[in-house]
Parts: sequence; C-alpha cells; structure tokens
Amino acid sequence: MSQAANRYLAVPLTSLGSIPSDEHLSRAAQLRRSVIEAFPMAGASVAFREIATRLVDNHINVTSPFSDQAVISPKWRYN
Repeated sequence: MSQAANRYLAVPLTSLGSIPSDEHLSRAAQLRRSVIEAFPMAGASVAFREIATRLVDNHINVTSPFSDQAVISPKWRYN
C-alpha cells in the first residue's frame, strides 16, 4: 500500500501500528463504549494508546473530513 500511495499519489505512508483481533472489541461495541473506556487493559486498548502516542510523538495532525481543524494535536496526551 505504501508503494502504491507513493507512486500514484506522491504521498509517503508510514505504519504507526495495528490493532490486534480482540474479543473485547465486540464486547465494548455491545456496551456502546470504546474499548479503551470499557476494557483499558485489553490488547486492542493498549494498541490504540500506542498508536495515539506515536501520532503525538511524531507531531502528526489528523484532520477530520468534515473540518479543516486537527482532531489530534502535538500537545494532546493520553494518561
């Protein structure tokens, strides 16, 4: 995917990680809560926090498709 994006879109892609398959994801969805909120120590929760930390540490701003404002800024931290 990275090669295709770079070749056809002239956009470099860097993997920030992946979310493992986790039974807590479907359970959190049934509870209508985020997996991080419902099961903070689940593997998926840990992975989401690690990716969020990488976004912040690399000063990557993620913009919403509905707004030109960043939804994650370099000053944001999850503790």
